[in-house]
Amino acid sequence: MNKNAGKQTELKIVNAFWTLYKNTEIEKITIKNITAESGIHRATFYRHFQDIYAVLEYIEAKLLDGLDNIYMGILKSDSDMTNYIRKIYELFRKDYEYLNILVRNQRDLNFSNKYRIYLKNKLPIIIQSENEHAKIVIDMMMTVIVEMIITWADEDILSFDEIVSILKGWSLEGFYPTLLTQYQVKTSIDPYKLTNS
Repeated sequence: MNKNAGKQTELKIVNAFWTLYKNTEIEKITIKNITAESGIHRATFYRHFQDIYAVLEYIEAKLLDGLDNIYMGILKSDSDMTNYIRKIYELFRKDYEYLNILVRNQRDLNFSNKYRIYLKNKLPIIIQSENEHAKIVIDMMMTVIVEMIITWADEDILSFDEIVSILKGWSLEGFYPTLLTQYQVKTSIDPYKLTNS
């Protein structure tokens, strides 16, 4: 089989599966549904995928590969951070439909959790500490950043410039000062006057 033709057939199967999966629980999708949607024979399906779940796994593996293709090391400059955020933003725009359904809306809960953990472990190192208590706080911060990144899958929420501004602000000034500056938030308690008493 021609390699390019094989890839085209694979793509037909994936697209047919996804068209069905968007509106149907995976347990209710049949290979007959996929072959009818894609216009291929049953035997052709089995040349590419073992079963329906293998098609979903293929899509999910591609989403994780997308993260692997972005450099995520130690950021050394302001432009490094901007470039990193741009790559993530572009990746999420490209994979929007898949990420929105599988990760944001948690259609596949196991994968949604796996993606969040994977993304968290791949974030660039901005803050480092050997202190165990600091590590817990840093981990919590990274969790919040991951949730924000996942929210980027909806292009109507934040522009690229807003995302850059917020992440840089959080890194340099903290969460509250950034929200106060960017969005004029109000609070009933002045966080600058809080004490440990």
